[in-house]
Amino acid sequence: MVKTVGVILLLLAANLNAFAFQCNVCHSKNPKMVKMHQALGYKDCFKCHGFKGKKSKEELKVQMVTDDLCKGCHLKQ
Repeated sequence: MVKTVGVILLLLAANLNAFAFQCNVCHSKNPKMVKMHQALGYKDCFKCHGFKGKKSKEELKVQMVTDDLCKGCHLKQ
């Protein structure tokens, strides 16, 4: 019985960690950022923001004009 409860708790903890880095809402108050996150369907946040910290402004500027996911909006201007 104790082993079963321990295994169940271990599996639950593993599942919580799997979802720790998934986003489904934009926490920004900036309307442009909210619009961008909505356009991307709140997916792949870390592609832009990085996993261990934000990317530099220079890296983001290059990504905006080279990445197919970004070009659609950022090159319309």
